[in-house]
Amino acid sequence: MRDLPRLVFLCAVAGALPACQLILGVDDLQLRDAAGTGPDAPRPDGPVVTPDGPPIDGDTQLPDARTPDARIPDASPETPNLAFVTSTSHTGALGGLAGADAICQARAQAASLPGTFKAWLSTADVNAIDRLGSASGWVRIDGKPVAQTPRDVGDGNFYYPIRLDERGRDVPNSVVAFTGTTFHGEVHPDAGHCRSWTSAAMTDTGAGGLPSAGSTMFEIYFYSACNQESRLYCFQTDHRATLTRPAQTGRIAFTSNQEWHSGGGVASADRICQDEADGNGLPGTYLALLATSGASAASRFDTSGPPWRRVDGVRVTDTAAEFFTTTTFDAPPNVSADGHTYYGNFAVWSGAGNMGAAGTQLSTCNNWTTAAANASVKGGVVGTTGTATVFGSYPMMCDAGYAHLVCMQR
Repeated sequence: MRDLPRLVFLCAVAGALPACQLILGVDDLQLRDAAGTGPDAPRPDGPVVTPDGPPIDGDTQLPDARTPDARIPDASPETPNLAFVTSTSHTGALGGLAGADAICQARAQAASLPGTFKAWLSTADVNAIDRLGSASGWVRIDGKPVAQTPRDVGDGNFYYPIRLDERGRDVPNSVVAFTGTTFHGEVHPDAGHCRSWTSAAMTDTGAGGLPSAGSTMFEIYFYSACNQESRLYCFQTDHRATLTRPAQTGRIAFTSNQEWHSGGGVASADRICQDEADGNGLPGTYLALLATSGASAASRFDTSGPPWRRVDGVRVTDTAAEFFTTTTFDAPPNVSADGHTYYGNFAVWSGAGNMGAAGTQLSTCNNWTTAAANASVKGGVVGTTGTATVFGSYPMMCDAGYAHLVCMQR
């Protein structure tokens, strides 16, 4: 399996869509299973794409996901910890970790959230993962589980992405957050931490990620000049709780461990999906989420049937029809068939600009029969909940040897 350079963007994130400069050569991504005992995932790297839509400011009113009296009380050792992304944005001059923690605490208190909150930030001397201490079991403000252990947080092994602010309001897919952190919750090797969060200089940089991501893309997606504003992730650290694993029913969707090469037609992609499902004891018939020349990806599936869920029990959307029409998944379909890998910034094939659009000969590599280097095809990145990013957002070459498949039970 060949390793490819990871693609990271240097972004000016204020205002509307981030303006990004491509930077090459960041270390390849490795993810471990949620239990912390499985093998490292394969490490082919896909492209990074700019998320869709403009950010909102901290005062924009969005519907509350939960009413205040429904918030989780600080009642017992088994009470889960809360995690949220701030509604406010800040430059890299946070006043160090103490200043960042004060921002988290202030946002929590403004929303009547009990407990002690720390910012998910690394500095030159401190790794973000170590700031969580012995705490375990994090949920969002709406009660949906995020991650069980600090290692799960660092590896982006998320049930649901953080993506809600302290008042339970969903944030757009384009919102970004400072972290200074790379994979496994460790300090970014290229000093992407705004001089340990004391600098708002345009010449200094801070690394960050996407609250909409259900993978390590939540912590490492972009570099930003420190004078640009980003949000913060805040994690409560009061409890050692054990989360109840989601157990939703429905058809199964997963991301293939195997890379697929165009050239054998769509049937060759379907074989990979079926083989991985069979090899892991998953029931039913599986097809690749691919458009073909003249037909959409959605047309390959029964949208009146049960919704799709991941093998970890997390439902991707509430209904099957919503899978193909929503702009935001509840959780990305980025878990492998064996449940060990939560794929992040990994390229997947798509074949059209969206799941309801028919492919063309050009966008599908001549209906998936060619691997010519000079032909262009549509692809995406699987580790985020923005459907435009997952499907059809990225142009690839038909000879790409690093892209995976989204596989779905028919």
